[in-house]
Amino acid sequence: EEAFFKANKRKRGRQGHCKACHKKLGYQRTAEEQRRYNIKQIYNLDWEVYQGLLTKQDYKCGICNTELRSIGIRHGSREGVAHIDHDHLTNKVRGILCHWCNVGLGAFKDNKEFLQKAINYLEE
Repeated sequence: EEAFFKANKRKRGRQGHCKACHKKLGYQRTAEEQRRYNIKQIYNLDWEVYQGLLTKQDYKCGICNTELRSIGIRHGSREGVAHIDHDHLTNKVRGILCHWCNVGLGAFKDNKEFLQKAINYLEE
């Protein structure tokens, strides 16, 4: 069992390939390589385009201006982790947000009406 990696968070148990085969098949990636791969696969963004978005936003969240790291590695805290914000219907990338702003938009289901009601509520 130690010869196999643990499965990802969504699955229980172990990976289907042993560690030796995993490496032989080229599945071993550094954290940065994995992040680049995920950005391309999920959002169809080249690394250079992603870095351009961060540079355009001065490495700050598009909503609250929190300083962001380019690689989404937590180091025990979600503060400063860059998240790609996108339209869930079209998958079009809108920008880069911090964890909390990204979660906030998700909690309101990207619904402008709900967000406006929340603003009105806070102003009362």
